[in-house]
Amino acid sequence: MRSATVPALAVLLAACGTNDTFPCRDASQCVLGGAAGRCEAVGWCSFPDASCSGGFRFGDYAPPEIAGTCVGPDGTVVLALTAAADAWIDSGKPGVAYGLSATLSADGDPAANILLRFDLGGVPAGARLLQATLQVTTTPDGALAQGSADVYVLRQAWAEGFRDDRVGSPNWTMRDDTTTWAGPGASAGARGDAPIATFAPSTASTRFAVPVPLATVASWVAMPALNDGLVLVLRDAGSAAAKIHAREAGDPNARPRLVVAYKP
Repeated sequence: MRSATVPALAVLLAACGTNDTFPCRDASQCVLGGAAGRCEAVGWCSFPDASCSGGFRFGDYAPPEIAGTCVGPDGTVVLALTAAADAWIDSGKPGVAYGLSATLSADGDPAANILLRFDLGGVPAGARLLQATLQVTTTPDGALAQGSADVYVLRQAWAEGFRDDRVGSPNWTMRDDTTTWAGPGASAGARGDAPIATFAPSTASTRFAVPVPLATVASWVAMPALNDGLVLVLRDAGSAAAKIHAREAGDPNARPRLVVAYKP
């Protein structure tokens, strides 16, 4: 599986001794002075260090707030949170639910949107958040041919349900079995006014790492009742579609994740 986060010149520039940061996609990119490191879920290399309780310390090419800190409770804690709920909703089938689908589809025309929610209960109140990244993986036929995907914060609660391609909720008009969305398809009124992130899932079988504003995650940690999750909406896609693996996917590494790094 490919990753969309690693610059092609990372190895070359690292050798030049610059102070830039370089993400990793696997452990093969984490070698320092002949010592093999790890590629942590947050996307940065760590290397063996016996002085850390977890045995590893982030390398110098991680962001400044993370670089040089231990991986674990005595330094930087990294949580990879698989989606607690997900679904997709389809304007072409406005009464049909896809809460148990193993694939989530976002379409341009007819419109279809993807719903995601993550449980932040594992992040302690008062923790200093350092980084938050949404990770989604396209399916073998899931590349978006044109346009991009906007990520919005949802402002209304929804229930994943227990149906796949059957009449039920959530759907284009209903966010649960009894309540309609403020705007069809979790549009205006049901979500934030502006996207918090934008990315283009333009290649198949690829994990995309999308930065999420720390203020968004902090609000969910401080007030869990505000955590209604995210909605992915295509822009300028025409009739194109993007497909990503759902939390029901057979490969755990392909499921949607929110990776959070923090200091206790």
